[in-house]
Amino acid sequence: MPPLKTLVVEDDPVALELISQTLTLLGAEVTAKSDSVEAQRLLNTIAFDAVFLDLEMPQLGGLELTQSIRRNGINRKSPIVVVTSHKDSQHMDQAFKSGATFVLYKPIDREKLRKVLAMLSNQSKVTPAGGASR
Repeated sequence: MPPLKTLVVEDDPVALELISQTLTLLGAEVTAKSDSVEAQRLLNTIAFDAVFLDLEMPQLGGLELTQSIRRNGINRKSPIVVVTSHKDSQHMDQAFKSGATFVLYKPIDREKLRKVLAMLSNQSKVTPAGGASR
């Protein structure tokens, strides 16, 4: 099975590098973006098996980007993993109401990321990028 095609959207360069490197080491194909508006444009043209995005970003926040992904186009059924340092239930509820599939807390734990990636890999066997069925 080919590697999961993932998009990581994170405005903090250290966190972006950490998440991207960890996903790559776990076998994913990673596209990394630090600009959420640029990521939104990319999401309109390329299908991804999973999207990892920060909750708080300038210009277009993670909740807005999640809602945009769910409303439009080829990634509307792709799993979305929200990454945040907010560990309260209000932020988690908002993420899920916006369309998030999973929520991971910063700092990212490699083992938790591995488990999420494994779940996404199993899910992609059923629903490939873009939501089309095989």
